[in-house]
Amino acid sequence: MKKLLLILIIFEISTIINAQSVSTDSYVISTLTDTKVELSGTYVSLGTYEQFYSGWFEISTSSDFSSYVSVTATPSSTTNLNVPAECLVTGLTPSTPYYFRFAAKLRKPKATFPFYLEATVRGSHLTFTTLAGSPPSIVNYSLNWSDYNSTDYLAGEGDVTNEGTGVTVTERGFVYNLTGNPTKSDNVQVYDYNAGIGNFIDVVAGLSPGTTYYLNVYADNAYGTGYGIPQEFITHTLNPTSISATSVLETSFSANWNAVTGAQGYLLDIATDAAFTTFVSGYQNLDVGLVTTYSVNTNLTSGTDYYYRVKAYHDGGADGPDFTSESDNYITVYTLHDNPNIQAHTLYWWGAASSGQMTFHWTNGNGTARMLIMKAGSAVSNPVDGTTYTANATFGNSESQIGTTGTYVVYNGSGAKGDEEVTVTGLDDAVDYYFKVVEYNGTGSTTNYNTSETSGYGVGNIGDGVLPVILISFAAEKVNENVLLTWATATEENNHFFVVERSLNGYDYESIGEVFGAGNSNIQLYYEFMDDSHPSGILYYRLKQFDFDGKTKTLKTISIDMRNSGDILKNLFVDNSNLNVLVNAAGATPTTVTIMDLNSKLIYEKALNESGDQLLEINLTQQSRGVYFIKVQYENQIVCKKFVY
Repeated sequence: MKKLLLILIIFEISTIINAQSVSTDSYVISTLTDTKVELSGTYVSLGTYEQFYSGWFEISTSSDFSSYVSVTATPSSTTNLNVPAECLVTGLTPSTPYYFRFAAKLRKPKATFPFYLEATVRGSHLTFTTLAGSPPSIVNYSLNWSDYNSTDYLAGEGDVTNEGTGVTVTERGFVYNLTGNPTKSDNVQVYDYNAGIGNFIDVVAGLSPGTTYYLNVYADNAYGTGYGIPQEFITHTLNPTSISATSVLETSFSANWNAVTGAQGYLLDIATDAAFTTFVSGYQNLDVGLVTTYSVNTNLTSGTDYYYRVKAYHDGGADGPDFTSESDNYITVYTLHDNPNIQAHTLYWWGAASSGQMTFHWTNGNGTARMLIMKAGSAVSNPVDGTTYTANATFGNSESQIGTTGTYVVYNGSGAKGDEEVTVTGLDDAVDYYFKVVEYNGTGSTTNYNTSETSGYGVGNIGDGVLPVILISFAAEKVNENVLLTWATATEENNHFFVVERSLNGYDYESIGEVFGAGNSNIQLYYEFMDDSHPSGILYYRLKQFDFDGKTKTLKTISIDMRNSGDILKNLFVDNSNLNVLVNAAGATPTTVTIMDLNSKLIYEKALNESGDQLLEINLTQQSRGVYFIKVQYENQIVCKKFVY
């Protein structure tokens, strides 16, 4: 009987439990992230049960709730009926579907049964999927440039503003490449590990100069890599190196330099001093564009030292700063002196068979110096401007060769106006030699050669240049304000007549008379010619000889000072305590000025070395008042005058 009663009771309880349920109104998701969810719902019905004992929340990854997920739920349970219950669930896995429901425990009160009858009931479930995990948030700032030597580098700065939900930053640093949008598959420079949020600054080194790079900042967490905004910049170029100038002429040259990677153009400076304090007009930071040579052809002076240097520039790229380099060095350029405009001329030569030598005679041009160059068998090669050559009167000396051309310098000198003569040895009777006299101005790198071919060149051998007249002497002397020209010959062959020419400047000559020669002679003969209508000044006389067949040669040029005595002392007057003296000095040899008192005591002396009019202001304060004498002397010309102080 007891056993039957117990069975009936259990059956009744089971029936009641199965008949009970719990219901909720709609679930509401207020927050959903990668690792958490916040939901709310309300228990609204007990079914046939009279008492709500407790409620809780269940989460599973399967719809049948065959297993439960161990998570943290806050609050974990509720005892309220008809009151919204909120649940914050954390510790979820990103990108995962979950099933969520409320559960409740219900009771029958004691008044109905001899004990409490409890039942667990569950409501309907809700399905949601957590969000995917997010990488850190990071921003980058402006690039900070630093100086560099041979390899460029810069300082970059980034700032991690968000590590990502539920995770920490494990690594951060910089990425860069040459093509754009750099990632960690490109060049990576790690700054630090496990540092969390905040800014960081580091130097990115080992970059190539003058190169376009793309740089970005990055940060890693468990879900991936976050990047900032890539920045484009050009690293600083190296300093360009200037190299030697080319095409150097009197007032122009070509400046040259080596290209540097990344340059978008070059700035050219030209100055007249190595410190670059005085620039040539128009040549300070002159933008010459993207070239490595530039023709400088304005505002230059012949025979002058110039200095040039070059700087490179570029715009820095889209995000980098504009940049102008320094100069690696400077180059010194010496412009050539003006080219002599009167070439040596009237060249002739002679020699004796088997002697191994030839003598050359010519009339100088207006260069400061000149060279005689020779070559065997073919035309000479001209000297190169800006180059100095050593002369040797022995033909074939290796030190006197112009390059490797076979042309040799057999004379190099700076004789005055008039004629010059040189004997060259080491020659072969059977060889034809080509020769030329070359006038030039300047020295060293400023040397400017006049290589035009006038009558100062020719070709011949030892035997075909026999001199028809051998001149012993040619002289000029002053006779009663006239000029007496005398000359003597040792031998004459086929000599028709002599022509006497005169010049006031040593270059432009005019014929002033003729004297017949002896035809053929083996004895010493004497000739003379009186110039009785000459102008005043320093006079140049040239003696030329003509054969019966019309050939002519210039034998010699001489000079004489035929200025009037008064010419060298042009004016004299006393002004208070000063004696003013205007002297016309010749300049070839010093003109001396002396002052003496009545007792022949020397109280003043001065030598004038420059030619032309010179005004002397001689202070006589220390002298007593009285009579004095002044003497001006140039070679054999003397002018004496008395003056009163």
